Amino acid sequence: MVEIPKLIVRDIVNNAAQKMRIYPSDQPLEDDIFKNGIKILNRVLYNLNSEILLIPYRSILQFPITISKKSYTIGKELTNDVVHNKPLNINNVLVVVGNVTYPLKIISQYQNYALTKCTLSQRFPNYVFVSYAIDYTTLEFVFNPWMDGECFINAKFEIDYVQTADDEIKLPLNYAFFLEYSVARELSQIYGGWTPDKETLYKEHLASVKDYSEIDLDSRQDLFVKNNNRRLFYGWY
Repeated sequence: MVEIPKLIVRDIVNNAAQKMRIYPSDQPLEDDIFKNGIKILNRVLYNLNSEILLIPYRSILQFPITISKKSYTIGKELTNDVVHNKPLNINNVLVVVGNVTYPLKIISQYQNYALTKCTLSQRFPNYVFVSYAIDYTTLEFVFNPWMDGECFINAKFEIDYVQTADDEIKLPLNYAFFLEYSVARELSQIYGGWTPDKETLYKEHLASVKDYSEIDLDSRQDLFVKNNNRRLFYGWY
């Protein structure tokens, strides 16, 4: 697998300012430029979400599971069991109970219905059903945890908001370049420095992100929510 580099929000803003050539590369950005850059980045992310064009990143999320609780919601609202960016596509799920690690098989809605109708009690973790809503994702274990443990999910998450300059996000390069040009384009309306050549590059990166989303349907929220039949998983990587 190709390792996707981690980016810090301040790097996206700094690179955006350099693309406008309004600031020397060996000097830190002025505070007002930097603050405007973060505000603009959040506005860009909000507008992309409004257009159902999501910026996904790959990460591993860890959260505790408790005795007899089978279902967990994950989303940014405080009412969710796990407050975190919503998973768009979960590849792997592990549960650690005591000193034992259990890789779980992700099952379809039909399989989940069939298993929950079985008379046999699922004591040990084997399966998990994942369902996707607009604002949150639900993990439903097909077993009753008999003791507290930890759950790990390897997933693609949506990024729709950044809080600080030190926030880390793990993005493919085409998404990172697109965000940098998007922020630079908006900053140029305040500070200048935009050119027809830069506009051409911005449009090329926008087309690249759109094409990528068309190929990778799991990153398209409107299409993904309709697809509840998940692929089975047999290993952790």
